[in-house]
Amino acid sequence: MNFSEPTPVLTKRNCLLFLTTLALYAGYARGNNALFFLGELLLVILIVTYVNSALLFQHLRISRKHYPRTFEEQEISIALEFATESAVPHYLIEVADRIPPSQHYKVHSIVPCCFDRTNLYQMEYKVKCVRKRGLYVLGPLELQCADPAGVFPRTLRIDAFTELLVYPQALDLKDFPILGYGTLANVGTETTLDPGHSEEFMGLRDYQRGDSPRRIHWPSTARHNRLLVKEFQEDVVTEVTIFLDLYRLSLTGFGDVTSVEYLIKTAASVAKAAIEKSHLVQVFALGKQVNHVPLGGGMQHLITILDHMTFYKAEGEGSFEDIFSQKVRHLRRRSTVILIMSATNFSLPRLRPTLHYLVISRIKIIVVLIDDRSFLKIWEEQERLHVKAPSMAELKQLLVAEGCTVYTLAKRDKIEQRLGVPNA
Repeated sequence: MNFSEPTPVLTKRNCLLFLTTLALYAGYARGNNALFFLGELLLVILIVTYVNSALLFQHLRISRKHYPRTFEEQEISIALEFATESAVPHYLIEVADRIPPSQHYKVHSIVPCCFDRTNLYQMEYKVKCVRKRGLYVLGPLELQCADPAGVFPRTLRIDAFTELLVYPQALDLKDFPILGYGTLANVGTETTLDPGHSEEFMGLRDYQRGDSPRRIHWPSTARHNRLLVKEFQEDVVTEVTIFLDLYRLSLTGFGDVTSVEYLIKTAASVAKAAIEKSHLVQVFALGKQVNHVPLGGGMQHLITILDHMTFYKAEGEGSFEDIFSQKVRHLRRRSTVILIMSATNFSLPRLRPTLHYLVISRIKIIVVLIDDRSFLKIWEEQERLHVKAPSMAELKQLLVAEGCTVYTLAKRDKIEQRLGVPNA
């Protein structure tokens, strides 16, 4: 059943048609030339206004212009440019533009002035992107206009479509320590007086598990009756590798407030912070398929990372621990690994050997845990995982004991604040 609003009867067009018909009929039937002339005059007005309204949208062209990318919660400026090849002027055109990521979806405005083929008109407005990340298609345009008397209103749909890519919000992380600042002249490495393997000798220290036997200084070992190894100056690698858990069971919550949205927003913010500090960044999104953004630096590389993150979604089954173990074998010593994952969707006993390998390789480990138990469960299997997994406090202690710096995030937490408080 259609409950649409009824069409009004007392319109200008209907009233004018009724008066014209009445004047013509009465003037002809009564032989009243003045009344008949009035009917003819009204008929001419009807014909002129009809032809005028029919020409209102003739040869009208409208184009939409805007920057093709924006961020969640950010405003975007949109410009509509009106042009025509018709000599008939256009005036008081009402425009309705469909903007799916905005709060109001439809934006209504009126062209306040007249334009024809001798001049153009440009309409500008701003909308706020309140919907989450993704690719949105803007359009079509709906135009409404009428002749000067408003007798014959016209509606025109213009298939003016443009694409808008909405990035995950990349927040400013002032208190999130990654590696300090990388080198500006040679992004990727910075030399510090830390123990390493270069040619510049620094001194001796006690042997530690994982040290190469070739670095043992045998004369000093024999003299002091304990194993001593040589220390050298080492190049600190300012490479940051971000790992994201995007398997199906990592997703809890509905709509725009989900654990995965927190995870991706955190990854975008961390990538931005690392690149702004002149580090090289690569991203591994582990899910149904492994999405890899190779190492790179600079703002153009950040755009590439955000392009990928815009389309991330949690799907597929698999072992986060196994894939993570394979990928870290190719990382350089003294670099940084950042794990961003759900607190209940991984096994610490299975992850522990890889964490131990990273510690031996002197790779800094930062873990960001998303408390997925603070979101609504979606899958039946998540109930078992949530009961079986350690509490957040216990999990943090265990990861810190493995040499990790740990940050936690729960529903409604402000990411920029929580990522400034490690192990809290």
